[in-house]
Amino acid sequence: VSFTPESINQTRDYPAGTAVILMNQRTNRVIAALLEPHAPDSFVRWGYWNTIFERKEYGEDYVLEAIAREMIAQNPELKNEFEEALANDPEMAANRWSRLYYFYAKTPYFEDLGIYPVGKLMKATALPLVTE
Repeated sequence: VSFTPESINQTRDYPAGTAVILMNQRTNRVIAALLEPHAPDSFVRWGYWNTIFERKEYGEDYVLEAIAREMIAQNPELKNEFEEALANDPEMAANRWSRLYYFYAKTPYFEDLGIYPVGKLMKATALPLVTE
């Protein structure tokens, strides 16, 4: 697997059942080596998480058309942004799927491709942990 990791900083909600690994333990170097994407022997470099590089979700044209119409009706500014994008990108203007994809990428159904499934908490937070 060949890739170049880029760090992103964002606030995320971690759903119930999310595994949290505390790094104040004897095996923290092993944990870091397996979970850190930059590490040469990480799970992702060994190909265990190749699915993050594969698009699995998509929208059917007829569904996306209806969603796009609804989005424009609810947000007139989005129509202006879309028309500006079409004017600035002749390839998008000529490609039906690209036009639909513009709206699909703004829906909650859109799946970010290449997002690593491991997060780091950079400071102690009020994260309720279940310890056993």
